Amino acid sequence: MFYQEMQKIANSVLKQFRQGDIKLYHYTESSGGTLDEPAELKEDIYDLDATISGVSYEYLITNNYVAASDITITAAVIPDIYITINDFIKIKGEKYKLIKDISVAPTAVEGTGQPVVWRFICRKG
Repeated sequence: MFYQEMQKIANSVLKQFRQGDIKLYHYTESSGGTLDEPAELKEDIYDLDATISGVSYEYLITNNYVAASDITITAAVIPDIYITINDFIKIKGEKYKLIKDISVAPTAVEGTGQPVVWRFICRKG
């Protein structure tokens, strides 16, 4: 219950400090499909209440695939959506690839398996 309340508070704060047009392009595999003919990916687009910042120095020195030109996005969680590295972010029409989920502990709101806020590193392109 505590983390659900924290998620509600975080979502409210992020809605107030939203930084422009940020969209999540979330992909899920449709049912059916085989190894020879995989199922098609379904694309859903969501507006994000989010803030953008540069990448923290700690990620630059501990993860050799994170670059100084990458960005960190902190976003309100969308219920029943679980982000993956297959997802993309568009910021003012520019496409960014989600490369690392850095959502902080506690990692799960009771009963949902979702973080209190989403935090992820993205790369342009």
